[in-house]
Amino acid sequence: MTRLRPTGASPGAADTPAAFAVEVVRDVRIPTAVAGETLAADLYLPVTGRPVPLLLTVLPYRKDFHAGVAHEVPGRWFAERGYAGLLVDLAGTGSSDGVRRPEFDPGDGTDAVAAIDWGAGQSWCDGSVGMWGHSYGAITTLRTAGLAPPQLRAVIPLMHGLDPGMDTVHPDGSRGDLHALANRGTSMLVQQLLPPLINHKSEAEQERWQRRLYRTEPVLLDFARHGPGDPVWRERAIDGAAITVPTLCIGGWRDAFPDPLVQAYERISGPKKLVMGPWGHVMPQYAAVAPVDFLSMALRWWDHWLRGRDTGVMDEPPVTLYQEGPRPHWRAHPCWPPSDGSLRLATADDTVLRPPNADPPSADRAVADHLSADDPTAEDPTPVRIIAEYRPDATVGSLRGIPGLGIGEAFLTQDQHDDDMRSVVLESEPLQSGTIIGGRPDVTVTLAQAPDAPAKRLVVRLTEVDSDGRSTLITVGVLCPRAPADRYRVELRPTVHQVPAGRRLRVTLSDSDFPRLTPLPDPVELHVSRLELTVPTLSPDAGVPTELPPPPRVPVPPDSGPPAELSWTITRDLIHDGIEVAVSAATGDTGTDQGHRYRSSNSLLASVRRDAPDSAVTMGTNHAAVTMSTGETVTTTAVVRCSLTALWASGEVTVDGVTVFTRTWESPLGW
Repeated sequence: MTRLRPTGASPGAADTPAAFAVEVVRDVRIPTAVAGETLAADLYLPVTGRPVPLLLTVLPYRKDFHAGVAHEVPGRWFAERGYAGLLVDLAGTGSSDGVRRPEFDPGDGTDAVAAIDWGAGQSWCDGSVGMWGHSYGAITTLRTAGLAPPQLRAVIPLMHGLDPGMDTVHPDGSRGDLHALANRGTSMLVQQLLPPLINHKSEAEQERWQRRLYRTEPVLLDFARHGPGDPVWRERAIDGAAITVPTLCIGGWRDAFPDPLVQAYERISGPKKLVMGPWGHVMPQYAAVAPVDFLSMALRWWDHWLRGRDTGVMDEPPVTLYQEGPRPHWRAHPCWPPSDGSLRLATADDTVLRPPNADPPSADRAVADHLSADDPTAEDPTPVRIIAEYRPDATVGSLRGIPGLGIGEAFLTQDQHDDDMRSVVLESEPLQSGTIIGGRPDVTVTLAQAPDAPAKRLVVRLTEVDSDGRSTLITVGVLCPRAPADRYRVELRPTVHQVPAGRRLRVTLSDSDFPRLTPLPDPVELHVSRLELTVPTLSPDAGVPTELPPPPRVPVPPDSGPPAELSWTITRDLIHDGIEVAVSAATGDTGTDQGHRYRSSNSLLASVRRDAPDSAVTMGTNHAAVTMSTGETVTTTAVVRCSLTALWASGEVTVDGVTVFTRTWESPLGW
């Protein structure tokens, strides 16, 4: 990573100058284990007379479409510094042969291994390979690392983890129609229907397009068939303990996947480092807050592990974290979690969170630490007394923002006050001194539920409240109990956050995180008798203040078009006590090196009424229009509509306004 230095020290060289010209070879063909089927890749080669290491990225997002535009700058940048780069379309996507597997299928790793075997054997490669990728690219990187191909020497996964079922498709083990079906589902369907944008007149490319149109089903149908808890998602999870290759994990506190990325770091058994910044689902050099020079970070990692150079990267603390709060800054730590203490608060006969009079015996503490929905027989030593009741409200959650859409950082957290007031609120007295949270807070909640109305989903938010009543989200946790119990332990997402003296800590409890999670069809009231909060804390001098140099100015790729136009609105229906959340994004014209131009847009809409969760509807529309170099205009449109019980989707392709393909799909949706 970029060399860490104490705050105030003079900066070192944040960048290595370009040393080589770059040759780009489009659409190289990589053999696979299936006779006659090849993978398509774009190759970035430094012009040099000696073999060089290879950096690999494998994606389903089409190298002739969005993936290629995003990869152009890093592909050339690394090649200018002596690394070959290979951007590969997964089987059945883009210009690769074969039929598309279900998303997150373990077979994706075999494509990456085929690319590693091929690349490492080329005359321009010295036999050492690194692999990296953002989002889905992080998943293919981690999956391939777990297969341990011998040529793979180091990896960098950014902003995703090991369990795509729990993290992406059914977040926290609950249905999440907004992202998986309405957003990702329509995006992937548009790319499936889109014609080839490289060698588009060739017979082979036309055959691949016809196969995608007529013999490939949308990935969203697989999501619909396999609901939360389906065994298939465990089969598609990645074993972190099998990853022994050196791994640099990079994630963002404001991303949809901070916990999955940190969990990956915790489980990886090889040499590893962790960087967590204040970022959403975006590459660190393009972040709105505290962007860093990711390319130089990566270069130091590659130079150390692929070239054996003494960059000092492994002499530095393994964990670098951005501390949020009134004085945000970077600090380096010797371990994760970095906490060196804890703050414990609990309710008694009211909803005020206070320090307990005395710590429980160690044996009791050990029991409490393992309380969960899997332990329904655990005894509660306190008498059952109701201190708060939650009336189900399917509209709670929209003020959290919408992490995980993959549309940058435009939809950030708002003041949580209005959502708080629709939840159970438990709050501390003003803190006498500042508190730095460092790790995963957890909440143990004791409920007094009727036997026929057990809790179905618990959403816990931890916020800080200032003297004016503004509620700032610190972190959140969700638990979908697998069995009824009296007590549930909800582990919240990791964070490093400073709470100033005089602020109150607030815990809210509900069953809703709308529109991120689909409303429960038959929610129940929650009767709270006790709540305990444990916050891992850091001393003010824990870790070492450091700086990560900001990114240098990076030229915008030619013909990349204007930045995306984004819109996010939340509309509350005061008459019916409902809410509607609308999101839209659009890009301008983007050019390809074969003379085509394309533009794309997508919109999402989710609505529900408080007293009618079965009225919830989630919709998505994704559109791409390509003006081919030969003059014709091809448009692809995908539409998805989800109710609580059914999915309806459609896809359409037109050429110069004439419909040449249209199809609809339907599937039941369950819980």
